[in-house]
Amino acid sequence: MERGLRFSPVVVGLAILLTACGGGGGGGGGFPLVGAAPSTTPTSSDPASTPNPETPSSPSEPSGPSGPTPGTDPDPGSPKRTTPYSYKVGSATYENREAFLAELSSPAMAGRLFFSTTGAEEGGKMVVKAVYEKKGNATKYEHRMALATESRSAAGLKAQGAEGFIPTAIWVDPLKPWMEAILSKSLDVPTKYEYVEVDDLTGKVDPEAVAPLNVLGQQGYCKLDLTFDGKTVLSREAPTSARCTFELQPTRSLVFREFVGQLNDQGQRGYKFAYNTSTFTSAGAKYATIFVRDESQKTTFHYEIVANTLVGLGTQQATDEYLAVLNRQGAAGARSVTDFSENGKSFWLFMTAYDCSGLLCN
Repeated sequence: MERGLRFSPVVVGLAILLTACGGGGGGGGGFPLVGAAPSTTPTSSDPASTPNPETPSSPSEPSGPSGPTPGTDPDPGSPKRTTPYSYKVGSATYENREAFLAELSSPAMAGRLFFSTTGAEEGGKMVVKAVYEKKGNATKYEHRMALATESRSAAGLKAQGAEGFIPTAIWVDPLKPWMEAILSKSLDVPTKYEYVEVDDLTGKVDPEAVAPLNVLGQQGYCKLDLTFDGKTVLSREAPTSARCTFELQPTRSLVFREFVGQLNDQGQRGYKFAYNTSTFTSAGAKYATIFVRDESQKTTFHYEIVANTLVGLGTQQATDEYLAVLNRQGAAGARSVTDFSENGKSFWLFMTAYDCSGLLCN
């Protein structure tokens, strides 16, 4: 499962979202991700997690957003289904574990998941608050928190999944030496999750590396994750009708803006990012990206770069603008999946999933 740290665009320094990290040796893994969401209803589509770049080469000056208008279907030939998202800031102080979990589980946040943190003005000073996300017509979740080293180990994921819980985020108190996983269970559509361990993909950059994944993919194991204890796992919903195919391609570019082009080309074919890997030899470095597609549905994915123009980080104005961006994009079915910088400027990457349901959309 994802292990690195992604920072809130408003309160820099608090690492709070689900993320991915690379392995040792050749190098591999995912990149910063937002929290996954449990299944809610069959009519919802759940945008998937998306990578940040590997160490990029010097990019050229960006010329503005890449692709069509946010949430715009790149193939408008037929009606496509998307899921709207909405966001609001809570009132509990994020660093207060008990208050945060109580708010997340309260009727006021019914149908919402923790998404990120932000600054809020309270008593004349700025404090850290949680931002909560509502996906589609979700109405109710059950939440719990547990040490990440245990609950997001291979064994922990299997145990939590058997009860219908899936990791949706990481809670971090900068004054404590441990992290806790936030685990959530949809009460709208009860679903269990099953995991199987697979060989480490670190340093594997040849197409045949995904052959074992394809065998399991045909059994519905579609989502590739890294665990806190260093294992690589595939997961599936139970029950599931998914039948997945994995494909390995050479990574087109280490410049993130250009890599987004590869994500969109694959997204048009129904493939979603799953994993990045690399190897280094005397002949030079080789970089590869693994994509996955659910053959049982006609899903497509579209990614768009949006400039982050927030000013006065850590202020109420920045928080208000942050929520406005999330809600504007979310109303069109686009969800923020990561952020990145180019030439001293900040950008978000939003993704829209079309005609998508099941675990791959999370």
